[in-house]
Amino acid sequence: MKARLILTVVMLAVLMVFTNCTADSSTAVMCVETNTADGWQMSVQKLDGTKTVNLNSKTDGKAYTADVKVSADNGTLVVEFIDKRGNAVFTSGIIDGNETLTAELPASAYKMRLSAEDFGGMVEASVSVSE
Repeated sequence: MKARLILTVVMLAVLMVFTNCTADSSTAVMCVETNTADGWQMSVQKLDGTKTVNLNSKTDGKAYTADVKVSADNGTLVVEFIDKRGNAVFTSGIIDGNETLTAELPASAYKMRLSAEDFGGMVEASVSVSE
């Protein structure tokens, strides 16, 4: 029985690594995410908690501009860009409708963190490397 439990835990960890899942502190219902060469998009029926999106591969470690469009059908969302230590370098206000944000970000801001409370809707982020 103990061997089966260990095997199950190992298989779940392997599955998380190969499917690019992260252990965020959020729950999502009917969530669809799409990664593109220069951005990320999510449509969700309900999201609660914190979701983090790694944008490092899209910026090649350079300073960049992020355009984030939020369409909230319900609930609220806060968008942050964080550095490697988890410190916020940009934070939006509380979004409870449709809003577009533009942020000029340093190279160290390689993750976008979404803090949601009963959020339902769509988030679309596109990045362009600053020259």
